[in-house]
Amino acid sequence: MSHRYRILVIVTSVFFLTASARSQSPLLTNPSTLSQFPTVELVKAGTKGADDVDSHARFMAALYRINSMIINDLLTAPNGGHFNIPPPAESVHQRYSNKITQLSIDQPPAAARDPKYRALEDKYEKDSAFLDNLLTQFFSAKFRTDYYAWVRKPVPQTSGATRPPAAVDPAIAKAKAAKVDLRVFGLEIGEPVQLPVCPAGIFEQAKGNCVNDNKFEINAASVFGSIFGLPPAGLLEAGFDSNYLDVVLDVDHCPAWLSGCGIKAILENGRLVGVSVVTRGRAVEKAVNEELKAKYGPPTGIYSGKITPDVGNAFEVHDPVWILPGLHVEYQVITHGDGDVVDVKGGGWVRVMTESAYQRLLNAKKPVKTKM
Repeated sequence: MSHRYRILVIVTSVFFLTASARSQSPLLTNPSTLSQFPTVELVKAGTKGADDVDSHARFMAALYRINSMIINDLLTAPNGGHFNIPPPAESVHQRYSNKITQLSIDQPPAAARDPKYRALEDKYEKDSAFLDNLLTQFFSAKFRTDYYAWVRKPVPQTSGATRPPAAVDPAIAKAKAAKVDLRVFGLEIGEPVQLPVCPAGIFEQAKGNCVNDNKFEINAASVFGSIFGLPPAGLLEAGFDSNYLDVVLDVDHCPAWLSGCGIKAILENGRLVGVSVVTRGRAVEKAVNEELKAKYGPPTGIYSGKITPDVGNAFEVHDPVWILPGLHVEYQVITHGDGDVVDVKGGGWVRVMTESAYQRLLNAKKPVKTKM
């Protein structure tokens, strides 16, 4: 099969999948496993070869093979039938297919025109040890085991990996060296998030932390998409983003000062780099401060200012921040911005992030400077 034709298959094959999704692979339906599919940038950084041509061959073979896991391997039922691709998995698949199209057709680099390239890329793509290397390098051990179970193949006794493990946020190593507590609500910053999907019934109580799969929002987006012809990217607006998980806490991990027991888990390449939670506002200020101080010690600093409420007189707020080795913790007693008139009964928030993730958040918020 030619590479040009194969790209067409990648883009169009999802429309011919017809099996029921009731028993579909959880590797594509569970948000916590779907979030482990690496970014294109991480794949490129982790597939360096002997030279530019070898590196590009490894990179492209990795994109083809990881993408094929989504649209072929994990959509093929054990009985040989095919499932429809879940909407969240479709957006992850597009991540790879768009880059494949760009580098194969629209903007092929010089390395792709080298006489050695095609044979190298084909060799890596067909190499089962290369695939196992990708599974070992970019995914958790459980994901790798579950993948082989789904495709009915034995787990290799020894991985063919010759590459070093994928890079982990350096802030995590810094925090561990300083013995900073990285546990948050039953999760641990720096580790993969591997949680079951929450029970389907709205009155069912999960026995442990679980992930809300946003089915209601995603199904609603699909309906509107079919009516108005919206692209799959609209699913992100409906609440799905593989870098964020809606985690529902069990009773043992849900403090009374939270507004509900749902938190936002912030991921990078499948690993937890932070959490963001909503508090019950001023009424729980003392309780939140006491728990944060007990965990992280005295705050590094406190931002003080006067709030203008929607009802009643202005009042002072004191928002503490902890700048720890590798970790950044913020607590805003009541959600506010500069000059805002706030809801006096509104909630506040706590955010715990690695210093690297926090810096990226700051950079993302910086306004773009114009040159006109």
